[in-house]
Amino acid sequence: MRKIDNKAQGNMLILLLVFILLIFFIMPTLAPYLAIYLGNILYPIIGFGGNYPVLTLFFAGLIVVFLSSLLTNFFTNWKKLGESQEISKAFQSEMMKARKEGNTNRLNKLMKMQPQIISKQTEASSSTMKPMIFLIIFIWPIFIWLRVFLQEVPHYYFTVPWANQISFFSYPLLWQAWLWLYLIFSMVIGQIIRQGLKYVYSGMIFRELADKHNMTLEKFGKYCEEHSEIDKELDSRQLEILKKGDVILEGRLSGWIAYKNNIDAFKVLIDADIETRAKRIVNREEGLIEKRKKEIQKRQKSEAKRYKEYYKINLKDKSIYDIVVDSTNKSSEEIAEFIIKKLNR
Repeated sequence: MRKIDNKAQGNMLILLLVFILLIFFIMPTLAPYLAIYLGNILYPIIGFGGNYPVLTLFFAGLIVVFLSSLLTNFFTNWKKLGESQEISKAFQSEMMKARKEGNTNRLNKLMKMQPQIISKQTEASSSTMKPMIFLIIFIWPIFIWLRVFLQEVPHYYFTVPWANQISFFSYPLLWQAWLWLYLIFSMVIGQIIRQGLKYVYSGMIFRELADKHNMTLEKFGKYCEEHSEIDKELDSRQLEILKKGDVILEGRLSGWIAYKNNIDAFKVLIDADIETRAKRIVNREEGLIEKRKKEIQKRQKSEAKRYKEYYKINLKDKSIYDIVVDSTNKSSEEIAEFIIKKLNR
């Protein structure tokens, strides 16, 4: 709980700093100077001599959205955030199931795990708070400059399909018209810029569930053989993610799920010999190579049994994949380059 409290305090400090910066920037004595200095940079680039203010608003929105997207992606651990969300969903599902079944023993175990789940959520979401400080520093002055800039343009009216002359400073709904224009531009541009590929690693979710049950991967695999609902819950999540599209989904069954459900996807199998796989696990998680090789073999045997029983899938069948990559002697950069080349053909 101490860890959770520390992270919560950290988030509160960030919010307090953001509030102080906002007050600092909107001070009447400071705002004009900010507008002047920023105008020296922005006016030659997007000012257009004051002749095209709507175009200036458009490019200002482009700059702001680009900066906010860049800072957000720099500070946010999207993988950890996605994993946290998936773990939280699985946890809530297990809680609901235990309550419906009246399984008090299972419910008590889950309640004991709840602080760990909350801690992971707090840790993952805290990264989304950090960009706010930089967004205030870089983006708020642009708003100040826009307000000053528009007051000095030779004509501050624009035309829309339902009206010939609308002032930038009129109040159609709560805010001035220029701000509405900026918001519309930035929302459209933002959706385009932020429509990047999402990444979901189902293997990490499986590992987190194993940790939640206080089991090794080997024991959890055996547990899944007797509790098919674990695999089916994970696979239904993957199917739901795949149907939304625009995602890189990594998992043992990801290609098969797309294939079985006729989902248009570029399916890639990245393979390697067992020696290489064991060495990579040791480099990532430590341990002994021979022990890791035995763990891999047992896990493969367990997975092959479960998937054949549940879905009639033969994991040795590689014919469903668009490409199969032997990664034994390839770096991650070489693998990515190879896949991209095949994808662009």
